[in-house]
Amino acid sequence: MSVNLKGNILVTGTNRGIGLELVKQLAEKTGPETQIYASCRDPEGTRAEVVNILLIVFTSPANTDICCCAHRNFREFKNGRNLSCEYAALNMLTCCQAEDFRRHGILVTAIHPGWVQTEMGGEQAPLMPQDSVAGMLHVMSTLSNKHSGLLLDWEGNTIPW
Repeated sequence: MSVNLKGNILVTGTNRGIGLELVKQLAEKTGPETQIYASCRDPEGTRAEVVNILLIVFTSPANTDICCCAHRNFREFKNGRNLSCEYAALNMLTCCQAEDFRRHGILVTAIHPGWVQTEMGGEQAPLMPQDSVAGMLHVMSTLSNKHSGLLLDWEGNTIPW
């Protein structure tokens, strides 16, 4: 199944977990008009090589930009307060950027991947990375201006701020 995503796509945290799966599926499901940019903290790491090979597939520049920030630096301190502050900041950034970029025709939406079986999510998580990413890609390919500034889950449901 292909997804209707074109242009420049930036994916962060691509050496493992959801970010790596996102790049793999983007490489399989998008066409030659898509340029995928993958980034990670440790590009010399062993898992980063998979990403480097996948990036060779698409080289055509385009005029649509998508930023998929799939990786965050989660450090939970006492009572999870640091994590709560990071989420609040991300939510506010999404709302502010949606407003700021609207006049340039750029859509900004946050998508929650769900509780995913990754190194961070743990083995008890009910969702596999492949299913989470497939859902997020479907949601991304159906976004319109009415979704700008919203928080959606991997199935496209609106999550209230």
